[in-house]
Amino acid sequence: TLEQTRPHVAIVLHHLPLGGAETALLRVMAGLLPRVARLDLVLVERRGPLLDKVPPGIRIIEIGTAPRWWTRLHLRRLPKLCDVGISTERLVRGKVPNLGRGLLPLVAYLRREKPDAVLTSMTPNNIAVSWAKALAQIEARIVLREAAHFSTETGCGQRNTDDILPQLARTWYPRADAVIAVSKGVAEDLRTQLDLAPPLLHVIPNGYDVDEIRKAAGEDIAAPWFAPGEPPVILAAGRLAAQKDFETLLHAFQSIRRTRPGVRLVILGEGEERGKLEALVSRLGLAESVRLPGLARDIAAQMARSAVFVLSSRYEGFPNVLIEAMACGCPVVATDCPSGPEEILDGGRLGPLVPVGNVEALASAICARMDAPRDAAALRTRAADFSLDRATRLYFEILCPSRTVRAPKIGLPLANF
Repeated sequence: TLEQTRPHVAIVLHHLPLGGAETALLRVMAGLLPRVARLDLVLVERRGPLLDKVPPGIRIIEIGTAPRWWTRLHLRRLPKLCDVGISTERLVRGKVPNLGRGLLPLVAYLRREKPDAVLTSMTPNNIAVSWAKALAQIEARIVLREAAHFSTETGCGQRNTDDILPQLARTWYPRADAVIAVSKGVAEDLRTQLDLAPPLLHVIPNGYDVDEIRKAAGEDIAAPWFAPGEPPVILAAGRLAAQKDFETLLHAFQSIRRTRPGVRLVILGEGEERGKLEALVSRLGLAESVRLPGLARDIAAQMARSAVFVLSSRYEGFPNVLIEAMACGCPVVATDCPSGPEEILDGGRLGPLVPVGNVEALASAICARMDAPRDAAALRTRAADFSLDRATRLYFEILCPSRTVRAPKIGLPLANF
């Protein structure tokens, strides 16, 4: 029957925090659901703000944890683990794997359910799932997804780093059936740092339902700063963390206010640097013109009504918010960080690219973008290139090549992106 020919796919994560990688994976899940017989979302802990966003029809399985001593004992059985010179005690107690004590319950799940393919994302999870397959000794196809710029995220190549992720990744990534990078920049970094290349390495940018984003952009908005006739708003969004470098954006905004005293800044998101950023807002005398309102459900509507959207990050994988802003027709400015913005903005043709951490360059680019004609059509057209349907089809071809009409031909570079 058709149901018997469709594959059983499992997606493995620790939990579902509010992050770009997890949000993008939820979209992939929704797209995969009609193509598979069964789709399991396997979580060590069934928690996180994105739980209520899991599409209906996906079975959520919480596997829980095992005692440290039991995990440590089984880690010693892993082939080639000792080659990297890392003690099992350090592996169990450290942040590797992110699945931590969920490793052995994951092994039990794989042996019991025998999925045809397993997809996971982010470096610690990728390593842990690779371990789990080796311990379970099953035939499942293992696909690892790298959603961030690997060398920047892990400190790879930096002198004083104590991060063992690069050592483990060099051993275990080549043992996967496929590795997916979310941008060409991420893929090139993996090629350089881990010696990965096609046919193992593939590029699949995140996919978006552009029509749904446009629909959300037209909805009503409660925030008074976005009402008709109000001064222009500069918008940014992301986790309040050092990676997003909102400090540089705040200093750039202070510079902008000297010549444009009416302009306002809104930074959407939550994170560990909220206190630090609020203190900086106060110190710079910007309390009346800057808002950090937290998470927002009407982000698309705010994007559509903003004068410019700014991505000030130190590094990215493939920044979702940049595509979403473009889908709303909002002019954008981004740092030329590794990686994603240069690819998305076609080398700066669709929006200025500025050096990371350069306050004056960022301020100048924002002002220039606010003064330029608003070419919403070109931005929406580019956003449509990253369709969810295309991304989902490519994921399915990588996960289940024997179930598709043709073998996947993706590799590097990915044409048409």
